[in-house]
Amino acid sequence: MFKLAKDKVTVLEDVFPSWDIGAPSPCVFADEHIVMLGYYTRKEEACVVTFNHCFEYKMGMPDENTIHQHSLGDKGLKGYKAHVVEDSSWISELEKRYGVISDYTQDGRKYSHYIFTFHDRSFECVASGYTINVHKNIYVIEALVKSRDFS
Repeated sequence: MFKLAKDKVTVLEDVFPSWDIGAPSPCVFADEHIVMLGYYTRKEEACVVTFNHCFEYKMGMPDENTIHQHSLGDKGLKGYKAHVVEDSSWISELEKRYGVISDYTQDGRKYSHYIFTFHDRSFECVASGYTINVHKNIYVIEALVKSRDFS
């Protein structure tokens, strides 16, 4: 029996480098094991957040003007912020559909629902954790390639 999710959205303050509000240029690299989100920081650096064991991700709407229309728009979702969704209905939906996302499956991994709200797009994913790398004097696309060990 699955419990009803409540979707509690929490802003993650001082966890991820703040992005450039005007042109963060978010970009995603993905393979079957990880998803990497790259963007420009306010300090004009390239930040790469690597999400481990990413089960699913989305990149698209809403933008800054339609964030209130997101299904979590009235639950604490804010513009230009990184968030974690506790008791996520997305994770509950995936668990019901596939039966593999829980605290006790997949080698005991605990999955979290993350949301990043940028200027023109939002990024969401369900993953078991993340690492952060910041690169100076490099384009986001180059930082993504450099951050991924292809060996």
